[in-house]
Amino acid sequence: MNLQISTFLCLPPLMRPNWAIIKLLGLSLVFLPTSVFAQQKHALFVAVSEYKRPQKMATLRYPEDDARAIKSMLERVDGSGYEVTLLVGKDATKDRVSDALKEIAKKEDSDYLILGFFGHGVQYGADAYFCPFDTNVRDAVDASGNALFNGNLPLLEPDPKTMVPMKEMLSAMKKSDATHKLLLADCCREDPTRARGLAGRAFGSELKLEDLPRNSAAMFACSEKEQAYELDGVGHGAFTQAFLDAFKRAENPTANELSVSVSRGVQNLVRPMGVKQNVNTLISGGVIDLGMVNPTATVKSITPEMRSSKAPMLNEPAAAIATIRNRIDMQLVPISSGKFWMGSTNDDKDRYKDEVRHEVTITKPFYMSITEVTQAQYQAVMKNNPSVMKQPEHPVESVSWNDAVLFCETLSALPEEKAAGRIYRLPTEAEWEYACRAGQDTRFSFGDDSVRLSEFAWFKGNADGSKSSPVKQKQPNAWGLYDIHGNVYEWCTDFYVEKIPSKEAIDPSGPAVGSERVMRGGSFREDAKYLRSAARISYSAVTSKAFIGFRVVMEQPQAEKK
Repeated sequence: MNLQISTFLCLPPLMRPNWAIIKLLGLSLVFLPTSVFAQQKHALFVAVSEYKRPQKMATLRYPEDDARAIKSMLERVDGSGYEVTLLVGKDATKDRVSDALKEIAKKEDSDYLILGFFGHGVQYGADAYFCPFDTNVRDAVDASGNALFNGNLPLLEPDPKTMVPMKEMLSAMKKSDATHKLLLADCCREDPTRARGLAGRAFGSELKLEDLPRNSAAMFACSEKEQAYELDGVGHGAFTQAFLDAFKRAENPTANELSVSVSRGVQNLVRPMGVKQNVNTLISGGVIDLGMVNPTATVKSITPEMRSSKAPMLNEPAAAIATIRNRIDMQLVPISSGKFWMGSTNDDKDRYKDEVRHEVTITKPFYMSITEVTQAQYQAVMKNNPSVMKQPEHPVESVSWNDAVLFCETLSALPEEKAAGRIYRLPTEAEWEYACRAGQDTRFSFGDDSVRLSEFAWFKGNADGSKSSPVKQKQPNAWGLYDIHGNVYEWCTDFYVEKIPSKEAIDPSGPAVGSERVMRGGSFREDAKYLRSAARISYSAVTSKAFIGFRVVMEQPQAEKK
């Protein structure tokens, strides 16, 4: 053993160094072996398949198997996995779960914390609850206190006094000194005792980004008013199966990466069933690391050397570690290839006839600027600023499609960019919508409910109405793109065509000729419906307005191509 370490360990307890303070101060003790500073990883998984009162609470098939499978994976990866506390079935009582949450919050020098809940969840007003094994029921009443009935029988509902409130989960996360934290909720986001889709009963629907502690994420198995489906023949819920698959593929999994790949996985798993299940993730902070290295991963991901010891600030992109920063201080985030559903669903009340739904495959990965091109960036390249209201950190506006294309060509020709093999252009319409959705199949990149739009966008509901706002003031989507909804409209490469083919398309780029070019994303002066991921408008290529800007994509640099 190192002499200095031996000296420390031989000291009386009161004279030993306080590792928590050393970690807090960021001191680097390079003489210490890894075993002394082994990362502390703790997890608590709670799962209930059959309840104490199964005649009152619907029985599920796989929650307990789901929890055990994720526990097993976290314990064995890289030989230094998590210390996992598992409460399932009869052991998952309200009191035992509450005690376990308090205990895990007390863990000292914790680096990573994962809380997982598998089973039924309920929302009452502003409060969400997980249903433990001993959940009791009560007579349901409406807002006026009148009894509710299912036919001639009184309607029963889970009694919140016998359940585990989400506030206890959040309290444990806030009290824990873990650097990175993740909450998993594989629960239907509806009341298990009521008709599906009942408004206002979605588990976790009142959870806001500000409710999460710093550097943490909450990943829900489905979006509001949706069911978390179980898969026959697989032995797991769709969410858990997709999580296991995504985790095994990732070399260094982060909550940010998993939120994207799990979302895609779930959609692929439930699509043959003809149902919808959209993973919903909230991320507070930058990259939420899980402290795992998977040597058997089949897909390369972020390497340990790319990780920063300092957590990114709130206004850095969700995928900040993997971004490229170019000559004009523009950050671009990688967008991998994949499939998605382009256009809107028939049940979207704001749907327009030019939003024909069809499957699209993006075969070529690319980079996209995390913000709309700013006035400072435009000025640095073009040596002028056409914007009506000149502010360097606002998006450049009053630019025509032709102006935007010329900017891309001029930026690509800069010596440093040319030497790096970087070619900039406008996104195709399909690339734009693919990046905007960030793995979601909902009206917006964050879900279906426009009530949350103010968290992500500047639009008619919260903006001045006559001018843009600085970039990066709102939350990014799951792929680290800011203002992808609102602020200013964004030009796309394509000519506009109203009738989009409904058949599957591969790397579509629009018609060869046309009179107008497509714009996406909405602006500060528009209603919410124009900010939907599928919403489309068009203008002549020479049009320049104070609500029109653009963002760029960059083709994969030559040095990175295989």
